[in-house]
Amino acid sequence: MASVNIWPAYQDFAQAIAKLTLDEQLSLLEIISARLKKPDIIKNKE
Repeated sequence: MASVNIWPAYQDFAQAIAKLTLDEQLSLLEIISARLKKPDIIKNKE
């Protein structure tokens, strides 16, 4: 079984977020939070 190291992608994401201002981080958090609350983003594959 082949394993893929996805940590570098998370590290890049964390570094990009760290460069944002606090207001930008809060806006991003609000967007992600709203998306997670929407049931229509989970598509049924039937």
